[in-house]
Amino acid sequence: MEVVKLIEEAKKSLVRKAQETFNRDGDYIYLHQLLQCPLKTELESKYGELLEPEKVNEIVDGFLTEDFLTRSSGTSMVNNYLFVSGRAVDGKRIATHVDLFSESLALEIKTPTFTFPRGEVPAEKEYYTDEETDLFSIPENYLLQARLQCLLLRDRYPDIEYFLAVKTTAKVYSPDLMRVRMKKVWIVKKVQPLTEEEFEEVIRDYLERKEKKLPKWEWECRYCPFYRNAMCEGRQKEEAVNKEEVLRFYAEYLRKKEELANLENTLRLMLKGRSVQMEGRTIGYVERESVKWNVEKLKEVCEKDELCRFVTINWRRHKEIEEVLKAKGLEPEEFRERQVRKEFKL
Repeated sequence: MEVVKLIEEAKKSLVRKAQETFNRDGDYIYLHQLLQCPLKTELESKYGELLEPEKVNEIVDGFLTEDFLTRSSGTSMVNNYLFVSGRAVDGKRIATHVDLFSESLALEIKTPTFTFPRGEVPAEKEYYTDEETDLFSIPENYLLQARLQCLLLRDRYPDIEYFLAVKTTAKVYSPDLMRVRMKKVWIVKKVQPLTEEEFEEVIRDYLERKEKKLPKWEWECRYCPFYRNAMCEGRQKEEAVNKEEVLRFYAEYLRKKEELANLENTLRLMLKGRSVQMEGRTIGYVERESVKWNVEKLKEVCEKDELCRFVTINWRRHKEIEEVLKAKGLEPEEFRERQVRKEFKL
């Protein structure tokens, strides 16, 4: 199909441009290498970066966003500026590519598919800034990368303002539509640099992981193309459950569950057996037809073996079945099949 071919050719061209832009030939250690699995760094050095379709789509989104911000606004900021810092690790200076750079302003741009709210759904806006950015669960790795890059830049440009700009789809509440919906938004967070103590901890963590060949994040292996293509056996870390965090979220879940139950009861009282049309949807009391088979009539026309294929055992009468089997001198356990499966329960 011509359109698919057009898209594929455009992707290949953009990947070539990205590979030229992010040339790693310099004798540096790059910021992202400090924060990723050392095994992945080794494999990238040996085989080059593996670009799976979703990774290519991320590159497309990132380049389009950067191009939109620079060309459309007429700014003189530089795209993907290679900044070599004065700090070194293992005898190599730390380098980083800044998505958009000037000596007074720098941006790290992320384009995740979805970004979820931390708690209750925020009111609909196009831009979320300042304290509003805390309404969303911005991934920890995004924030750490941004704060580290900010520290490196501040060493040379003390007054530079640094922002993490997240272009994403988020769940928001629309007062006009009176419902929650998914909307494309910008989350623009002003970032403060790492402290010197935090920077030293990042370096210590990197050196320890490099020696043990461990990923930094427990989710890294799941998203690693080398692991998914069986080029690495994986080194996922098993992290202990943080019971305090679980308890906090569970308490919030129970609170919201009660809140939703109260809202539902209020709507029931308001509608009083009626229904209304809202945005193409019917809410309230809606008639639904249900069908129930007459088993007694089926018995008259179906053979026993046929009937057994279609009729399930009534779970309310399990005790009666046990009593019937015992009366026949049979062990009920011989007639059961047990399965163990994990289900999420709150």
